[in-house]
Parts: sequence; structure tokens; C-alpha cells
Amino acid sequence: MFSLTRAERSCQERRRHDRQLLAEHVTTDTMSAKEIRDPVHGPISLSPKEFSIIDHPMFQRLRNIKQLGFGEYAFPGATHNRFSHSLGVLHLADTCCEHIFAKQTGFAAADTHHIRQLIRLAALLHDIGHGPLSHTTEEAMPAKKDLCMDIFNGDKRPASHEDYSIKIILDSDLRERIVDIAGIDAPQQVATLIRPSLRRGDEFVFGNIDFLPIFSQLVSSELDADRMDYLLRDSLYCGVNYGTFDKHWLMSKLALHQDRGAVYLAIDKNAIYAFDDFLIARYHMYLMCYFHPKAVIFDEILLRHLRSPSCSYRIPVNINEYVDYDDYHLFERLRRSDDPWARRIIQRDPYRVCFDRHGSDDSSLLNEALSRLRQHEIDFICSSSTGILSKYYSPGTDRRHQFPIFVTDSLSDSVELLEDATTLFQRYREARQIDRIYVAREDLEKVRRILQK
Repeated sequence: MFSLTRAERSCQERRRHDRQLLAEHVTTDTMSAKEIRDPVHGPISLSPKEFSIIDHPMFQRLRNIKQLGFGEYAFPGATHNRFSHSLGVLHLADTCCEHIFAKQTGFAAADTHHIRQLIRLAALLHDIGHGPLSHTTEEAMPAKKDLCMDIFNGDKRPASHEDYSIKIILDSDLRERIVDIAGIDAPQQVATLIRPSLRRGDEFVFGNIDFLPIFSQLVSSELDADRMDYLLRDSLYCGVNYGTFDKHWLMSKLALHQDRGAVYLAIDKNAIYAFDDFLIARYHMYLMCYFHPKAVIFDEILLRHLRSPSCSYRIPVNINEYVDYDDYHLFERLRRSDDPWARRIIQRDPYRVCFDRHGSDDSSLLNEALSRLRQHEIDFICSSSTGILSKYYSPGTDRRHQFPIFVTDSLSDSVELLEDATTLFQRYREARQIDRIYVAREDLEKVRRILQK
């Protein structure tokens, strides 16, 4: 036998207390649950306390941040926002939990409810810190160290939207509502599910088995609720079929696999072709929608504006100020700016495509075109987008800090790694490169003649 330290006993008592409170509220929350009608998934159930999260100004801010940024300029229906996406991720993550917990009998009822609540909160809040309009505004974010949190001490790298999400969860008054729902340790646990490197203890260890990998994989992995929702949602609002896949079959075949003292996400071998379809759907959505030339050029113009000496737009460190920074706030600043790049965005006058090449990373043709434009002293914007099947299984990727996904076969009782169970990663090993050159509308005909020669 081993003896627990006072701190460990205190931690265990606090957990038991939190779970007892949660168990007492299970019936009440379920009976008084409310529904939100979602056009993608249908009814989404939320408890009254979860509505307190949604009603918070920081979450309401997501109503004013478009999911696809400038994507609506190419697909007029794509005006949906991060608010509805976050609700959809919560719904899918919880549905995945249902299937997984149905195949795992090692948890007590209170533990199961507590874990599912943490996963629901992590899914709901994974994008809470997203910047205005698109990822491009991360250019205006401060260094990580300026966020004034111990986890970022001395880190001079630029902050990302995920860093802001972590700060909001751990260091804003939203934290109190998370504590009210899932206990005193919940904010740190939710942040850990979003970013496992923030782990501080054994809060996801049950019976000496570490369950953090599978719980965090439901929020962020090659097969997570985030990807499932944005593919289906973006496909619907863009009016295309590229992002559709068999979500019900895929989720029903989710499982878990224990390996070396930890539990990881797994899928049944019967769903491997559905997973292939899911990967291809995401791949094609990037090539056909997310990399659409109109969406890309407006992002590039916004980037030029943010980097111009006359631009004073910066994302604030203060969370109470950040709540006002949404798409409307950004466009208001653009309208007041005299910067020519800002004027092009407001007047919907982007540079036009004069060169568009899809293929491998052979850049000889692109370099020749750029050389000719420089010779004629023509201003241009060059953009290269790289479509890859998977950022997790691309050649040269460092997998040491990534949680693996397994494929299980109930008939033969065999298990293999996902990358060994499908040939898709090998068949789509090479990146799909899209090189484009854009020029001002008034230079377009001249440039076409130059490039034709």
C-alpha cells in the first residue's frame, strides 16, 4: 500500500465533491434541457448552465465572426458564423461520446457524466478566441508572452486564436461559469482537452489508465468533431457536395484502444472506407472552396493592409477589450482607413487572377511568369496554397507529440495503426500545389499579353 500526500487527498476529495454535485444535477439538467434548432444536425440539446456559457458576451461575439471569412464573396450563401459551428461541434463531440462510452464499462455514472460535460465544454469553446473574419488577423495579434499567463512566459512567438481561447477559458470571468458547470478544476481540464500540453496532473487517469488521448482526440485530431462539423456546415452553406460524408456510420463505428497504459481513438475496420471518404471530402473542400481564388485574394489584400506602415489595427491583450473585436469592428476600421489596400476591400476591388497553375511543387513556370512581370514593373500579388490530405500523416511530419488513431477488427481481434490500414495516405502522399498571380484590374489585359508571349 502507498499513502497519499495531503495535496493528493485534497485533490481526490475535491473531485468526489464535484462529481457528487454533477450527479445531483444530471436529472434536473436533463429535464430542463433546451433545444436549439440547427440546420445541419437538427435539434441540439443544452442544459440551462450550458446556456449561461452561450449567453456570455465572449461567446455571443462568435455570432459576428464568419466561419469562412471572405468565402462569401465566392459562395454567397456562406455567411454562417463561428457561433453555429461551435454548437455543432458540441453536438457531434457528445454524439461520439455516446458511442464510445457505450463500449466502455469501466466508468461510474458520475465519472461518465463529468467527462462528457468536460468534452462538451471543450468542443463548445474550442474557437472562443478566434480572431475577426479569418486566420489572417492573427497577423495583428501580440506575442504569446504579452498575454500575461504563466504558460506563455518568455515566448516571443506570435499568439494564435487558440492561445486566446486558452486565455479566455483560464483568465476571464467566463471561467466562473465553467466552474459552476463542472467544478473548480474544470477550466484547466477544458483547456487541457483543447491543448494536451497544458496537462498538470492525473485528472484523466482512471484505474492507472490514461484517457486523455482519446478525450482530446474528439476535440482535435484527424477524426474530430471540429472537422466533421465544418465540412458538413461549409458544404451546405457553400452549396456544394464536396464536404459530405456518412457521419452516422463513421461515428457509430468509433471505438477505443488501449496501448501502453493509455487509451486512444479507434475506428472499426468496417468504417475504413467511410473514413477514406471523410478525408477526401476535406481534401476537395480545401481545393475547391477554401482555396477559391476570390477568397484567397481578399485574404492576401487584408494581409498587405495589416502589414502596411499606415495600419494601426492591433488585437488587444485585454480580454475585456477583445470582446468587441469582431468582423464588424474590423470593417469599421477598414472603412475609416485611407490605406489603398483597405479601400480595395471596402470597394470590392480585388486584384484579378492572371496566372493559375495546379500541380506539384515545380515552380519553374511560376518563376518565369514572375520574372516577366518584374521586367515590366507591374505590381502583383503571388499566392501559393498547398492542399495536403493530412497534416498528421504527411511525409516528414514529426509524430512524437501526436496521439495515434487505431483500426480494430472485431472478427480477427487484430489492431493496426490508421496509416497502415488505408492506402490513401500513400496514394495522396504529395501535396497539391496551387500557384496564382493576381494583378490590378487595369493591368489585366496587358499582363495577359505579356504572359502569352
